[in-house]
Amino acid sequence: MWFKKGILITLLFASFQSYGQLNVFVDGQIGLGFQSKLMIDNKELGASVLSGRLGAGIDIPIKEKIGIETGIYAMHSRKTYEFEGYRMNIQKLKLQIPLLVRYQLQERIKIGAGFSVQNERDFEDMNIDQGDIFRLNAMIQGVYQLNEKWHLMALGQFALEETADVYALAAPKNYLQFGVRFMIINPKKEVKNEK
Repeated sequence: MWFKKGILITLLFASFQSYGQLNVFVDGQIGLGFQSKLMIDNKELGASVLSGRLGAGIDIPIKEKIGIETGIYAMHSRKTYEFEGYRMNIQKLKLQIPLLVRYQLQERIKIGAGFSVQNERDFEDMNIDQGDIFRLNAMIQGVYQLNEKWHLMALGQFALEETADVYALAAPKNYLQFGVRFMIINPKKEVKNEK
């Protein structure tokens, strides 16, 4: 898969960068997952779920205003369905690896776009011989830098491949999330302290 090779090349490239150039961060978002319609046994179910995302990543500067972001994230989704007199509480935990190209638009504003890979099946149901193991998403993000350590974020994710409705019960095809980022290592201060 070309995406896996891209991640490996990025991580290899990151190892050649000096430690002082890497920005290391943790971030978390909360929001909604949604899709247009969800059908199970010819019955339409609600199409939005509450979701959260937490993880850590690195920002690798390439040029003055351009960089690459990657990391590892856990995505949690939860939904309660009423279906034929039964109540179902469904929770899903997904592992996600994003790869984004980011551009610094203004002194405090960055935008980014890229892709992510996440597991489609539950971890105990992973069988390489079966299909539908991974999902490829397109991602867009905006980051506003409050100060050297804290940033506000908006993130959109959109499935690029058709997803079976059974997997979309608690892990819908699209997400819109908002959150914060905390810079653990930020050697190149992008915004000067205002006195």
